[in-house]
Amino acid sequence: MRLGVLLSALATGAVAQGMAPIADLVQADGPVPAYTRCAGFLAALQERGSEAEFGPDAWANIAAGREDLEAAALILSAEAGDIADVLQDIYLAIGETRDAYLARFETNFDESGEIIAGDPQLEEDLGVCAGLAERAKEGTN
Repeated sequence: MRLGVLLSALATGAVAQGMAPIADLVQADGPVPAYTRCAGFLAALQERGSEAEFGPDAWANIAAGREDLEAAALILSAEAGDIADVLQDIYLAIGETRDAYLARFETNFDESGEIIAGDPQLEEDLGVCAGLAERAKEGTN
């Protein structure tokens, strides 16, 4: 199965199924789809959130985590095929995931005035992504 098909199915499947917890992805499919989804999650936070909202340290960690997760997903996927295809597939999946999270953030904000707080799954995903970003930074799978 081509990497892009797998990543696209995971990204769109997450939207259709109300976004299964990222922790489930790690256990079922390994690090690449989870790193990709977390990179999309952090990209959505960067697009919708702000340094004033998260604080300077957390904001810097979000940016660094996204970069580390993207790099890890690309490196681990490089063996899967042509690097141009891998780049396209990873960034497409990150974009689709970002868009799904942005939609959820907007729904949450409309309902509660918060983009994450009060949404147990997003709170859990944020914690899982923080851990995965640390693993990606350290170069471990």
